[in-house]
Amino acid sequence: MSDIYEVVIQGVLEDDLFTLLKILESDAKMVSGVSVSEDVDLSKGKTCIDKSLVGMIVAYDGSICVSEKIYGFNILELIELQEVFVRVLKYEDYFDVELSFSDSNEIDIANVMRNIQQYIIGLSKNITFEEFYGGMEPAADFETRYFTNKTLGPLGL
Repeated sequence: MSDIYEVVIQGVLEDDLFTLLKILESDAKMVSGVSVSEDVDLSKGKTCIDKSLVGMIVAYDGSICVSEKIYGFNILELIELQEVFVRVLKYEDYFDVELSFSDSNEIDIANVMRNIQQYIIGLSKNITFEEFYGGMEPAADFETRYFTNKTLGPLGL
């Protein structure tokens, strides 16, 4: 059985949400499987998260989750993850973007996580968010983290 890993970009600035999602999608070979936790007309027939769907997320009165799968996700042109589950969570007025993937392809997960950390540090030059962290799911558990922001976590040492 493979382990599941999670990377969370927390507190994404509303104005940067669409840009962040487009960057993630542009670093993938294919995007599919858009789904929305609430019944909204804008989600019907979508193959990727577009500007109108992001606008709906922002305007939605309540908590909502929008997800998609990206395939062939290229990290710094060094590593390619075959399948990544992307979730956009809105709660109150906060926006988080989560990336989940498995290690089923016999990958060097420590190397993958170091590269994802550098990838997100690079994103932070143009995208505003509060913090980011990555580890074994659930990455909210500090003991299973590879990193929190620029600091290595217990599994990253």
